[in-house]
Amino acid sequence: MIEVCRRLSAMGYIGESSAYFCENEKKYLFLGDIDGSEYAQIDEFSFISEYGELEKTKAIENYIFEHGKPICEGVAVSTLAKL
Repeated sequence: MIEVCRRLSAMGYIGESSAYFCENEKKYLFLGDIDGSEYAQIDEFSFISEYGELEKTKAIENYIFEHGKPICEGVAVSTLAKL
């Protein structure tokens, strides 16, 4: 997740972003300005799939909010990129 945030930050990404750690040992990064649909065109953000799997946002969102703990909310990309 840190490497993704570093790359996004280097690209100038300034959109809303939040990171969570869940009891299933997975980490989740929500990016507010990126189309996460499985039909999204290949673009400058396609590298993200090298680091993890695309999840259906609405399907997993409730699980994360109930079982996850926030790592960083609102500015995860800029915060985690500094680590």
